[in-house]
Amino acid sequence: MSKSSYLHHSSSRRSRSRSHHSSSHRSHHSSSRRSPSHQQHRSQYSTTNSNQVQQSQHYSSPKTTSKSNQIGQPHAKYSTFNVHSSDYEIVFINNETSSNTINKLLNHVNLCKQYSIDTESERANNQLSLIQMNSIPIAPPSIVMLFELKHLPDRNSQKYANILQLFQIIFRSGNEIYSWGNMQLELEPAKEFLVLPIAAMLIDIQPHFSTWYTWARTQCWVQRLSYRNDKINDNEHIQQHNQHLSCDCHPPSPYKINELWSLQNSIKYACNLFLDKSCRLSHWSSSLTSRHSSLSHVTRTNMIHYATHDVMAVTLLIRPITERWTFEQIKLRKMNQMFVAFDSIKLPPLPTSKNKKIKNINMQTLNTILRCNDPDVEDISSDDEIYFNQLVQCNDVVHVPVNNDALHGDDLLVNNHYMVVDVTDDEATAPPAICRKHQHRSDAARQRRNRKRNYIHRLHRYFHILVRRVYHRFIMSSIKKILRQHHMSYRHIKIVGSSLIIGVKNSTLQQEFDRSLRHDLFDRTHYFHYRRRHQSRHHHHHHHQHH
Repeated sequence: MSKSSYLHHSSSRRSRSRSHHSSSHRSHHSSSRRSPSHQQHRSQYSTTNSNQVQQSQHYSSPKTTSKSNQIGQPHAKYSTFNVHSSDYEIVFINNETSSNTINKLLNHVNLCKQYSIDTESERANNQLSLIQMNSIPIAPPSIVMLFELKHLPDRNSQKYANILQLFQIIFRSGNEIYSWGNMQLELEPAKEFLVLPIAAMLIDIQPHFSTWYTWARTQCWVQRLSYRNDKINDNEHIQQHNQHLSCDCHPPSPYKINELWSLQNSIKYACNLFLDKSCRLSHWSSSLTSRHSSLSHVTRTNMIHYATHDVMAVTLLIRPITERWTFEQIKLRKMNQMFVAFDSIKLPPLPTSKNKKIKNINMQTLNTILRCNDPDVEDISSDDEIYFNQLVQCNDVVHVPVNNDALHGDDLLVNNHYMVVDVTDDEATAPPAICRKHQHRSDAARQRRNRKRNYIHRLHRYFHILVRRVYHRFIMSSIKKILRQHHMSYRHIKIVGSSLIIGVKNSTLQQEFDRSLRHDLFDRTHYFHYRRRHQSRHHHHHHHQHH
């Protein structure tokens, strides 16, 4: 049996095993798809059919999961988060990916500006092994790209250079990359595939979920008023106990204030869906598609299902958080509307914790304030650590208003003591002295400013880039000389692996140079050609000097 037919047979067998539950369980999103289609959409990019792990066209599969997958609270009442195959396609990027597939992906990502991203690490050594990218195109279907970092083609091959170009386009300036967690840190081990600093906008929606969920519960239409029963003179009297409306269909947050939510709990609380995370700790460095993989077919199928749905769960939460949807809007939204491009909205600044202690108070200034001309006050050592909330104790101070206008003449009440101020005519008429002091930046401030400026300059280098394969023996001075001979004005050049990244000024020059600059200009053949020509010129020049 061929690989494709075997996968399809397995998918059919899994579908039949789950059909028994369809009649008895319904997802709360069932009504959201008003015109379901049962036609399977086969991926035009990948030889592996993505319907091997899809069962229904709704937000979730009607299947309930086994106890072995339970994480945290029981999830028997939640349907499993599952996206229908017609709403997305899977593409594996590895050493077996065809050039035609990569070229089609390049055309696809050239039209996409929004993505969600996730990563997986090998359980044995915690090394980054898989990058999942979910494109958010203008029109469906969406594509889930699985970059198997441990199974990429040879670095000197053209296919590897095309994969690097794929990374450059996805992370280019103007694109939005949404994540659940700090993706800047997670992508640090993959810097050989990226141009750093990353020009695209990395948007972490995880810290914003808590604020949105609290707000959404106040907007829920399933609300109630809590009451208490009081007995007065043996007569039961119902008294309103709490005037605040609270959502009765979505439980309150199980986390503390400013504590980050897990993606699994976010999907469960916001969408009443269970995100299976049982495959999170897996051998991700093993091949997911090769017949010679050390993993069984069932294990690989489950890992692929987890990897695709984990990144699509991030996509599912983007619009509810950024556009402040209510729970009812999520429930009524069709699945295919969740994986198409949208008008981006800038997220509000995160709330700061009131419990954070403010430090770095100037000791000399504080000492001057506290002494108050009292010689008995002890000096404060610079080693003493003082917090702002130790200075301001609102509960220990009673403010008594003092009307200084009622006091006679120059008598003022200061700190509950009368003080007479003698003012002479010269002091009254003399204009206040203006003290102008030129402030110089400290060394640390100048370093911060320079780092910020350099960071912005580096970003501008790679707004418009060209990618060419380069032979490893080429040196930077030779590359620059060749580019000048071809009358190419570049802003910056950088070698990443076996690829040459050339930054130009604008898109017009990018298109012009892309047409005129040969793709094999820096390959092995041209290297030896330039070397022989350089040696010939050097020999000719040396011969004339001695004659």
